[in-house]
Amino acid sequence: MLPTQEVFIKVLKDNNIGVNDNIVTYADNNMIGACRGWWMFKSFGFKNVTILEGLFGQWKAAGHKVETGEPTYKNLKIERTDKDWECQRNSDHKLEMSDV
Repeated sequence: MLPTQEVFIKVLKDNNIGVNDNIVTYADNNMIGACRGWWMFKSFGFKNVTILEGLFGQWKAAGHKVETGEPTYKNLKIERTDKDWECQRNSDHKLEMSDV
């Protein structure tokens, strides 16, 4: 189940996420949440969405860089306009294989 377009856009605005931003979904225990997040963004027309290969714990164990503390994305000084949150929900909730 997907949120309404209005709810989704409010979450985007509250978290300073624009439709052209790069989004990486990830999971700690299993990939279901990451895959669902990917599907949700894609269903709203986001183009730059990827899933972190493997679990987040594996990423950290491999020594890859991670940030800790308060998220910085909310405080970025990005000039946003309404176009940054223009997304259209795919009414069929379907993606083509070329989207995957």
